[in-house]
Amino acid sequence: LKLHTIEPPCGSTVYVLESDDSLLFVDGGFSCYADDTFKFIESKIPDLASKDREIFITHPDLDHVGLCPYFAKVRLSGSAYDDFLAEEEGRDRYRESNPNHAPYYRISAIIAQYKPFGVDWMDVIGRRRGDDVYENIGSFHFGGHEFVAFEGNGGHVDGDTILVCEDLGLVFTGDDLINVKGSTKEQREFNTLAPYLMQSVNMDSDRARQCRLYIESEYKGYLVCPGHGPPMRI
Repeated sequence: LKLHTIEPPCGSTVYVLESDDSLLFVDGGFSCYADDTFKFIESKIPDLASKDREIFITHPDLDHVGLCPYFAKVRLSGSAYDDFLAEEEGRDRYRESNPNHAPYYRISAIIAQYKPFGVDWMDVIGRRRGDDVYENIGSFHFGGHEFVAFEGNGGHVDGDTILVCEDLGLVFTGDDLINVKGSTKEQREFNTLAPYLMQSVNMDSDRARQCRLYIESEYKGYLVCPGHGPPMRI
């Protein structure tokens, strides 16, 4: 497989795994970057339109889901699905239910040109049932390899999930682990806004710390693809 990494000046890093005839996207950045993201990917993968495409999202925050409306299949955790279902039914989403996060969330939705995209084509991998830091909720195959989804404890936000391919030594961590040191100047500047305006980017900072320490302990030597910043080795 070939791994493409796209880093916009703000919003999540977008990853594309390319096999012979299909593409697996992991996370989708902000909605306002969708056209530019696809143009950039097409410059690297000229036969983009002829390949089967699906996307996995690590969690339902706005800066990770901007490409979702362009896919026939969106893979995600059950908790992430519930967040989008609340939106479709006119209820508050996770971030909106937190009075410290709601204003930033609603401003971001306007600036990023986010539009709800429904739940009909969402593919729930599985649901968290236990109390462990991470729980195996299911798996799928891509390019001849098994990818296993582990839903976290909701420290960053409910539905946060990491995606692990053991035989490739590859883990996509979403915002449970980010690469602050490797971020560009523009990314670092933007990333200072949310903690300042929201008090914290995490719903529960103690739980979020548990997730980060777990990843750093369990995936030493893996190629880590974080939610923000470039890939790195632990």
